[in-house]
Amino acid sequence: MTRRAAALLLTAVLVVPACTTRTGGAAPATSGTASSPTTTTTSATTAPPAPTAAADGGNVAACRDGACEVRLTGRTVIPVAPAAGITELAVESITGDEVSTALTLAGNTFDMNCEGDERCQTSFVGTTPPVGFVVAHPGARVTINRLVVEIPAAADGTAILRLSRR
Repeated sequence: MTRRAAALLLTAVLVVPACTTRTGGAAPATSGTASSPTTTTTSATTAPPAPTAAADGGNVAACRDGACEVRLTGRTVIPVAPAAGITELAVESITGDEVSTALTLAGNTFDMNCEGDERCQTSFVGTTPPVGFVVAHPGARVTINRLVVEIPAAADGTAILRLSRR
């Protein structure tokens, strides 16, 4: 990279943040006429408290039949009966209110849907057996094959997962 290109890149990195507001949107356009300065105030938001209770506590063995509610605080593998179309749900991480999971399918066909979470992300890898990946947040209702995974609460690295059969 030439010095000129590096200088342009550095200028762009330093100028772009000045063009946005604290809320992440674009700064309001200004006209050529003089006006009084505009003050923007943002209220501080506090993170919701970590979820405290689940019907089955931390007992992931209760999920074997595809019906449970567990409280998780980190990487956890939840075994599920293959009749649900899933053999295992692995919680890879819980960061803030985001829960990242990998679901090992029981066969080569799948049906997946995520509702109630605009930030929900799903993907598949065609390995043998196939694996589905989901990144979801509180309010998410993910259906995959004959299993429903809901996230009633997640905050501060702790999440409540509710599994049921459909």
